Amino acid sequence: MMLFRRSLVLTALLICVLQQAPPGSACSCGPVPTPAVALEQAHAVFSGTVKVIEGLPPGGTPLRVAFRVERWWKGGEGATVSIVTNDDGAACGFHFEDGEAYLVFAYGDNVITDETGHLVAGICSRTKRLSEAQEELPELGPAITAVAPTWWGRIKALFR
Repeated sequence: MMLFRRSLVLTALLICVLQQAPPGSACSCGPVPTPAVALEQAHAVFSGTVKVIEGLPPGGTPLRVAFRVERWWKGGEGATVSIVTNDDGAACGFHFEDGEAYLVFAYGDNVITDETGHLVAGICSRTKRLSEAQEELPELGPAITAVAPTWWGRIKALFR
């Protein structure tokens, strides 16, 4: 009888513990580096506004996120750039929203780029909404303003 009570108590305790366990996540990030170290490690660091979010291929799980860039700290000078992320946070993807401004730390080496060579950003980097980047901005130092492409030449003919 005593063994039955112990088994019953242990079973009840086990059920309570298992019900309290947090849900698992496939993404596991290491320690977040300081903004200065993150700048050094990233291949591109910029602030910009999301213009387009689309699946790769269309409707696919990896997402291509196109930005209108306002400022560059590293990796470019143009007015637009696209990065790739996963649409699932459990797979370390960052959830970008159309029309929102972000500070993006993107990577492009052979370890974490996708198979097409795009820049990649995710939740394990210091990427965040620009409005939440007060800690990062002063530590990044001066940035350059993104440059829109300039067109040169003349129109010689107009076809309709």
